[in-house]
Amino acid sequence: MDGKPKKLILVVDDEVTTLRALKRTLEAEYEVAIAGSAENAFAYLKAHTPDLILLDYMMPGTDGKQTLLKLREKPETQKIPVIFLTALSDADTVRECLSLDAQGYLLKPINAHTLLCRVSRFFSAHL
Repeated sequence: MDGKPKKLILVVDDEVTTLRALKRTLEAEYEVAIAGSAENAFAYLKAHTPDLILLDYMMPGTDGKQTLLKLREKPETQKIPVIFLTALSDADTVRECLSLDAQGYLLKPINAHTLLCRVSRFFSAHL
C-alpha cells in the first residue's frame, strides 16, 4: 500500500447477504462499515464520517430516499456522497435516484467487478 489511509465506505442495506457480499468485495481496498437499517446508519454517523455511503433504495421503515433526505438536512452529513443500490431499473426510479442529489446508482444484483470499478472511478473523480 502507499501509506495513505483507506477510504471509509458505509454500506446500508436491510439484506444481510447483500451486506456481507459488499463488505467482502470492498474490504481489500477500503475500510467498510455496515448498517442493516437507516436507524443503524444514523447511529454510526454520530461518531464516524464515511467518504461514501452505498445506500439501499428500498428498505422497510425508513427507505433510501428518506434516509438521503435526512442526511442532506444535517450539516455534518449533508456533503457525504451517496450511491444508491437498487433492484429497480425503471425510468422513474432511475430519475428519482438521480434527482435526489445522489452520485448515482448501482443495480442489484451487484457484480463485484462493476462495484469495484464504480467505487474506484468515484474516488478518482472526487479526490
